[in-house]
Amino acid sequence: MQKRILGRAVFLICILAWACPDSARAARPIWPEIREKDVMFRFDSATHKQYVLTIYRTDGGPLYVLDARIPWDEAHEGDYDYSGAFDCRIYSLNRASDNGYPSLLQNVRNATSDWQTDGRFLYQELAGLAGACDSRAIVQRSRMRGMYVEILIDKIVIDEKMKLIRSFEVHFSFRNDPTAISDIAAKQ
Repeated sequence: MQKRILGRAVFLICILAWACPDSARAARPIWPEIREKDVMFRFDSATHKQYVLTIYRTDGGPLYVLDARIPWDEAHEGDYDYSGAFDCRIYSLNRASDNGYPSLLQNVRNATSDWQTDGRFLYQELAGLAGACDSRAIVQRSRMRGMYVEILIDKIVIDEKMKLIRSFEVHFSFRNDPTAISDIAAKQ
């Protein structure tokens, strides 16, 4: 009698395991909540070329770093190599949890270059909005690690003589999003 009950239980467990999709069986990562933050920074090619912001857990511990830069001669330091007119990176203070990605904004799994990211903005993208009314902006939205990140770029000024971007404003927004389960901006 016990063998028959045990056999039926094993059979039922096997049927349930087969019937459940992999996504339901796999444990979803639980990312720590952040202190939500909104901040604006004005980048200027002469004086304000880099902005660094620490993103904190709700308990006050530092968790991530936003490092946003416009190019200058010394900007290519160590492992920070990029192309484009503006580059934003978010990385964990525990770099081992980043799985080798140069930025959590990486939008391609198995990327072959640092610039395959939601944080890279080209000259053509920014210059196209130079002198536009205030209702025009570039908006990049990314979701990862329990966060919704928005990067909004506006008020772009071009140096017509040098054909370079002189300045622009960037609004960074960090919100909690429990549905953002991916470890990087790339889709699961």
